[in-house]
Amino acid sequence: MLRNSLFTASRAMLTRQSRPATASIAIRAMSQASPVAAHNHALSHADVDADPKTLDIIDKHAKYTLTTYGRPPVVFTHGKGSYLYDVGHREYLDFTAGIAVNALGHSDPEVARVLFDQAKQVVHLSNLYYNVPAGELAEQLIEGTRASGDFNASKIFFSNSGTEANEGALKFARKVAKVTAKPGQENKFGVVSFKNGFHGRSMGALSATPNPKYQKPFLPLVPGFAHAPYNDVEAVDQYVTEETCAVIVEPIQGEGGINVASEAFLKKLRSRCNEVGALLIYDEIQCGLGRTGKLWAHQHFSHECTPDILTMAKPLANGFPIGAIMITDKVAEKIAIGDHGTTFGGNPLGCAVASSVLRRINNPEFLDTVNQNGKHFKEQLESIQSPLIKEVRSKGMILGLEFKVDPAPLVALARERGLLIITAANNTIRFVPALNISKAEIDQGISILKQAIGAFEDRTMDNDCLPAEDIYESQVGKGDQRWKVVPPIIEELKAKARSLGLWNLFLHKGYPEGPGLTNLEYATLCEITGRCPRVAPEALNCSAPDTGNMEVFAKYGTAAQKQKYLVPLMNGEIRSAFAMTEIAVSSSDATNIETRIDRVGDHYIINGHKWWISGAGDPRCKVFLVMGKTDPGNESAYKQQSIVIVDAGTPGVEVVRPMTVFGYDDAPEGHCEVKFTNVKVPVSNIIAGEGRGFEVIQGRLGPGRIHHCMRAIGMAERTLDLMIARVTDPSRRTFGHILARHGTIAADVAKIRIEINAARLLVLSAADKIDKVNAKGALRDIAMAKVMVPNMLQKAIDLAIQAFGAAGVSQDTLWHGSMLLLGVFVLQMALMRFIFSSWH
Repeated sequence: MLRNSLFTASRAMLTRQSRPATASIAIRAMSQASPVAAHNHALSHADVDADPKTLDIIDKHAKYTLTTYGRPPVVFTHGKGSYLYDVGHREYLDFTAGIAVNALGHSDPEVARVLFDQAKQVVHLSNLYYNVPAGELAEQLIEGTRASGDFNASKIFFSNSGTEANEGALKFARKVAKVTAKPGQENKFGVVSFKNGFHGRSMGALSATPNPKYQKPFLPLVPGFAHAPYNDVEAVDQYVTEETCAVIVEPIQGEGGINVASEAFLKKLRSRCNEVGALLIYDEIQCGLGRTGKLWAHQHFSHECTPDILTMAKPLANGFPIGAIMITDKVAEKIAIGDHGTTFGGNPLGCAVASSVLRRINNPEFLDTVNQNGKHFKEQLESIQSPLIKEVRSKGMILGLEFKVDPAPLVALARERGLLIITAANNTIRFVPALNISKAEIDQGISILKQAIGAFEDRTMDNDCLPAEDIYESQVGKGDQRWKVVPPIIEELKAKARSLGLWNLFLHKGYPEGPGLTNLEYATLCEITGRCPRVAPEALNCSAPDTGNMEVFAKYGTAAQKQKYLVPLMNGEIRSAFAMTEIAVSSSDATNIETRIDRVGDHYIINGHKWWISGAGDPRCKVFLVMGKTDPGNESAYKQQSIVIVDAGTPGVEVVRPMTVFGYDDAPEGHCEVKFTNVKVPVSNIIAGEGRGFEVIQGRLGPGRIHHCMRAIGMAERTLDLMIARVTDPSRRTFGHILARHGTIAADVAKIRIEINAARLLVLSAADKIDKVNAKGALRDIAMAKVMVPNMLQKAIDLAIQAFGAAGVSQDTLWHGSMLLLGVFVLQMALMRFIFSSWH
């Protein structure tokens, strides 16, 4: 998929003066990624459309500040609630809340009031003196924790951040171990943390964060740290030993991918720490303070899971820097004056704000709303249908959406549509919005997220399949190997697609063998695969004629037929062909079929001359579904035909020759002339029974036609992308201007965009009708789509060819692969006649 950066120059040029309607449409077409089906891919917040002041601000940062973060080209100036606004006043819905910090949203009036009021009194005193807000906040935290759970907290130490809180907790643990060590326990300074955990970036906290990306540049780290598998009860005894002074763990790993600890795991940690005399530290910096619908995440578990030390920070003051370490008496009594300190920790300003924020969060009604809205958020995430999604994990308002591929590109795709999200480990998108986000805002964000995921699916297909096109063509056999060699790249892609769950997507929800998609849902995916018609459909085991044949076996096949043919087809182990059309008759009217299927005892004898049989040349083609007449004398012309299964190696089956499409033979699958001469098959090879051939092909071809139409729309979208790239290429100028500057070109782009959008709506409507009233009830809609879509594709290709000039008719463009679909024009007059007659 071509990115917006290809179109920046043309958009800037085209918008300098007023344009007619078609030019306006062309401008939008040239500034947007291809829309795929119901996924509105319009970039309302495109990076390239940012206010010009944005780059000036970014340049100043680059000149004077140390770059340790990779940031997008967006500069935010203010926020309100769950929304942020950039320099150009564009509004973004924020599902990150400053990485779980802004619990009450942006620019909260009460937070602003407390900041103002306290700043008028005193901002900083240092810890040489007492101050009122720090004492009040400490009381709130201790008493609130005791009242809401079983953690018998007694003392607080204030810091400036989460990583400082964890550093202090580790220091406290080592101090306690040192003063309580028995003879022979001089080495009791070990700390156990867990894989995928995150505890900060200062040296001690970093040593507890087993991520090579963070640790490697700063080796050697603090000694004595071991990293155990998370949620592995059996491994606890191995890692937590007599030399362990502390275990630090997140009850819910945030950056690690929203991994929720099991109660059995936390119980085991608690009991093992008791056995060896180690302290149990809960890092609730991200998951605590109301994020899970309780004051602390560990309160979702039993009293046997309480810690000795708990660290907090992020949301405590809604963005004002503050952290804290909460400890029990057995820890507090071992810490003496001078053991730890901080200049800014516990300052009056931060504590006053935190006291106000905590009072609002630690409220039963507020926490109940977090729970309810968290459940709603999870339900909305689970409603997203995408083959790239693996699972949803959550607890309250900390949620993770795990993908089967790296979802990092999704962050930009969402941002450029007005939604801010962040990643976590293990291919997970993390959602940590303001705790007071509304259900309406959640729904708005999910709607944008669905659009972004649609674009992500498109990009994933482009990244894997488009680069494989040239490889595929180069691997097709040459000479006498042309019909014997299957390009190895296709098997590589199939293995990857299957591992991602992108497999047999065509078999809709009515079939237990399929993934459960509706025809409407699968139609949108067909458009994506249509962008790479030579490779993508087969890579997903969703290519014709196998899809239709598998549907026949699934719908009409016996148990034995399914086992022998459907299973290997669905596993991608074999290919198949559907033998209906014939060289001697007009086969679009299947009543004209002349092939005979005569029953002789327990067998059928097949004689016929088939023509244009797709897939018959493939060396993996192991089975034909052959249509012929078993009862030519039946008074109903629609009950004379039957379909039988013929194994490809059966004597009498002869693949005569491959046919070509405008000179292309589509090896190794091909479209072949095939003869069946006295081919003998058992009567058990009949599909559904004699005389039901018409019924079977209608059931087979209804959804299949829609799939072809949507793939054709994908071809048209890619055609438009290539055309736009061509006409906005600054190196190609005629009469002093790039091609896009000429009015006829802009009008052509607009025409293609209009017709693609109209065709898509018609096809999706037909797919929806198939879902609701079956293929037979949707025949008129299917017929209209079959007329409109090839016309649209032909026009798109024709206009694009003109934009490319001579290159447009050469082997250097993709359009030869689309010409096969244009054969549908042969049927158009008959289809139009059917449409007209069905309305009268």
